[in-house]
Amino acid sequence: GDGFFLPHTLLAILRAESECTADAAARVIVTELPLPKSPSSREPSELIAPAVPRPLVADAILARLRDRLSFAKLHGKLPELVGLFGIAGREGTVRRNVLVSILALARLGISALEADELVCYLCGVKAAAGDVCVKLADFYRGVQRAGSPEDWLPVWQMRQLARQRLDGRGAALTANASTLRCGEWLSERDFRRCLITALSKDGQKVNSGEEDRMVLLAEKNSLGEVRWRRFVFAYASMRVGGSGGTPGTSPAKPADAGRHGLAVEAA
Repeated sequence: GDGFFLPHTLLAILRAESECTADAAARVIVTELPLPKSPSSREPSELIAPAVPRPLVADAILARLRDRLSFAKLHGKLPELVGLFGIAGREGTVRRNVLVSILALARLGISALEADELVCYLCGVKAAAGDVCVKLADFYRGVQRAGSPEDWLPVWQMRQLARQRLDGRGAALTANASTLRCGEWLSERDFRRCLITALSKDGQKVNSGEEDRMVLLAEKNSLGEVRWRRFVFAYASMRVGGSGGTPGTSPAKPADAGRHGLAVEAA
């Protein structure tokens, strides 16, 4: 699923180039590397989690990205990571698809479409705007601003609700996914089917908002495939009354979700 790429400074050495500008680096990234489908060419039907408010979608994606950076001991180092590729032009701008491709292929747990959703939301760009240029400074400010407690609280609540809803359903979810012989990664469509089957065993219906929120919590590769075993470990306990993959975490009830319009789903 994921491709591999190097900072343009290393590409310059490997290709014996005397110099490699930001424009040249961008050309290398978008023309010579195995990239996912261009997000700016996506159809309206490819809207991520359509039943979830856009601010919450962006916050959930960013939370996953932050988790991966923290795991790699790079917390707060996103500007340095992106800066390795020297993609910013003289005015500090970068093509939307270049930034999205780097975020998607850096194995930060988000797909190309999710990276595009994040870039568009934080930079105030419409999804249908095409491959426009965005200011990296605006993107970094948006990332920092979105990390406030007000924005983190609804994501925390969404994770807690998922653990409650999936309590005791880990075995069913694992069995459903294992029958597909998919290995570590499941397509989003198959993952949704496995979720619905596991959650419907006791006769309870799964509404679109609940389903979309759970999919938003799942780690993905650049192509949008779900790392389902890690999701089961984090959110779905194997026995009723279990705690998923995060034993010992039972914080106090969160405050109101505010602007995100996060409604508590029936568990």
